[in-house]
Amino acid sequence: MQYINLSIIINRLKNESKKQVIIKKDKMRIPLIILIYIIAISSILLFGTIGTYFFSHNNGFNTKTTFISSLYFTVVTLSTVGYGDIIPVTQSARIFVMILIGIGLTVFLTGITTLSSEIMSSRINKLTGEISYMESKLLKSKIILIGTDFTNLSLAELLKKQNKKFFLITSDKAISDRMRKQDIKVFVADATSKSDMLKFNLKTSKLIVIDFRDNSKIIYTVLVIKSIAPKAKIVVIAPNSEVEAHLSNLNMNIEVINPAALTAAQIDKYL
Repeated sequence: MQYINLSIIINRLKNESKKQVIIKKDKMRIPLIILIYIIAISSILLFGTIGTYFFSHNNGFNTKTTFISSLYFTVVTLSTVGYGDIIPVTQSARIFVMILIGIGLTVFLTGITTLSSEIMSSRINKLTGEISYMESKLLKSKIILIGTDFTNLSLAELLKKQNKKFFLITSDKAISDRMRKQDIKVFVADATSKSDMLKFNLKTSKLIVIDFRDNSKIIYTVLVIKSIAPKAKIVVIAPNSEVEAHLSNLNMNIEVINPAALTAAQIDKYL
C-alpha cells in the first residue's frame, strides 16, 4: 500500500506555481513573434509593390506594371527566383531594387521560415498528441477525462458511442496512440504539472473525471486542477479506501467513487 505524504505534494505544487510567470511570458512570446513577422512581411511586400509600380510608370523598368505584376515582381525578387521578365533599367530603379533586396530579403526569408516552423510544430504536436498553443485556445469540451485507468478507458468508449463531446488527457504515449486509432480525441500531458494543465480550458468544463492507479498522483492532480479551476465539478475514481479517506479529508468539494467498495457492497447483497 502506498503512503501519501501531503506535505511533499503541497510543496511541489507551490514550486510549480513559481514557474508560471516565465511560462506565461513564453506563451505570449510565440504569437507575438508570429504577428511581428506577418506585419514585417506585409510591409516589405507593400513597399516593393508600390515602389515597383511607381518606378515602372516613370520609365524605371523595361515595362509598365500593374499592382498585381508589381507584387509579382516583389515576391519573385525576395524569393531569389528572379525570372528576368521585369527589369530595372534606370539607376534610381536599380537602387530601389537593391534597397528592396537588402532590407527585405532577410525579413522575408526569416519570416517565411518562422511561420513554416510554427506550422510544422503544430503538425508534430498533432502526431505526438501534445497540444499546440493555438489549439489550446480553441479547445473546449464539457467533459474531460484525466488519466487512463480502467474507468476512464471504459468511459471514453461509452461517451464516444453516445457522441458526447469530450477529450482525454494521459501521460502514456502508447495508450494515446491506441485511443487515437479509435478516433478518440486524446492529448499527452502530465496531469501533475500545472503548466501542462493550464494549456487546457479546464474552467469551461462541466465535468472532470480523474482516474489513476497511483495514489499520490491522484492527490496531486486534484490539487493542481482545483488551483486552476476551483469551481469545476470533479469526480475522482479512488483505487482504494486509503486515497478515498485522504480525498475526503481535503474538503475540496469533490465527489469520490471507490469502484472496489461499490463492487464489494453489491456482492455482499448475494451473501
